[in-house]
Amino acid sequence: MLKNLLFLVILFFAIKPAKGQIKDTTIYYFRYTSISQKTAKTVITADSADFIRVILPADSGDQKLNIREYYPNGQVKLASKAYTNNPNNLEAFKISLAGDCLSFYPDGKRNRVTHYDNGYKNGDEFQYYPNGKLYSRITNRLNKNGRSDRSLFADCYAPDGKQICTDGKGYWVIYNENDFKTVTFEGQVLNGLPEGSWRGTIYTGDTIKYVYNYHNGEFISGIGFDEKGGAHPFKDEVSDAYFKGGTQAFINLINRKVHHLNDSTRQKLSLKNVFAQFTVEKNGKVSSVKIYANDLTAFAKQEIAAILSDTEWEPAKYVGVPVADSVFTALEQGYSSYNDTTNHIFIRTDN
Repeated sequence: MLKNLLFLVILFFAIKPAKGQIKDTTIYYFRYTSISQKTAKTVITADSADFIRVILPADSGDQKLNIREYYPNGQVKLASKAYTNNPNNLEAFKISLAGDCLSFYPDGKRNRVTHYDNGYKNGDEFQYYPNGKLYSRITNRLNKNGRSDRSLFADCYAPDGKQICTDGKGYWVIYNENDFKTVTFEGQVLNGLPEGSWRGTIYTGDTIKYVYNYHNGEFISGIGFDEKGGAHPFKDEVSDAYFKGGTQAFINLINRKVHHLNDSTRQKLSLKNVFAQFTVEKNGKVSSVKIYANDLTAFAKQEIAAILSDTEWEPAKYVGVPVADSVFTALEQGYSSYNDTTNHIFIRTDN
């Protein structure tokens, strides 16, 4: 279906009178990396794409490019314009949109109406339920630097049409936008801002429930609850896995143990340009170790992996609850940092 859609899109622009249309039209394919987080990456072929983006030349007298995105079923996903001053960003999942932006559900019904200035939301933003009824109005505003300031909750409606928040006062419900049936976050609104205790749920393999405590829109404290009901107070929404003695201590430990390994095996092992990827489990144990190195034997990689597997870490946490996390790090002495490779889930209050 997507290949057929692509052919029709190209054919449509090929028959337009302006000769420059064809070579100036660009198509990108995207696949979601996390639907819940609304993140995606570019892919090579249409068959592996969740949607496509077609970038069209600017209209006569306009400097902004025309943007169209399509679902695999051929329905329009998004229609808007984008600035041309950052052409390298046009293949990114989030681009600098300009003017009115209309987004749609896969069945063609209206999803959201948003206005953008300089790539930032500005003014009233309306969202609709899949049945076509109005769901919410959020007021976005720009600061003196022309960038997005705090977004204010204005109006919210229940699925039956009953208004539950009016002019920034009342109750707000945020749904999983895949089905608009599962509630992910809800609480009171005062003066357009979250107030009091908001309750939510995160699905990360485990089901994590949590409470955010707000005052005047500012986060005060939170508690996450694991699947057994254990309470985990937190201040930082997301924290990466880390070695309890510090990153440099971890690198030094591995180097010391590899040095002893050299003596016992009579192999000269160098950790230069050696990298490791592994999972830190919820209990802080290390598993699934992979060693990347061009100059090490399979035996040496196994020995280093065994050393890594014997280390203990402080696990990553989402809203205070320990979760498994993936880490990628260099093992050469002198390195002082490692990179987390997990796609984190961030709690959103701007819907």
